[in-house]
Amino acid sequence: MQLPLLPVPPLQVANAMAAKVKLLQRELKTLKADLAFSKERCAQLEEENRQLRDGNHDADEDMVRAQLDPVSLLLHSAVRWRVLLS
Repeated sequence: MQLPLLPVPPLQVANAMAAKVKLLQRELKTLKADLAFSKERCAQLEEENRQLRDGNHDADEDMVRAQLDPVSLLLHSAVRWRVLLS
């Protein structure tokens, strides 16, 4: 036996849609932050590749130091969490 479908009040539909919009906006904000970080990292890698192709081996140490820099990792994590919590 199938139960009859009850009509959903318009206010309930509006609240559900507003909640979904808020969720999607937060997800979009997170994706934008990830994209910005990825673009920045891509630019860094392109610069590293250019320096390596040009034979600038002194830059190797600087690049490794920058990649292992814990402050940059903490900053990235902080940005991600700030975006997620806002």
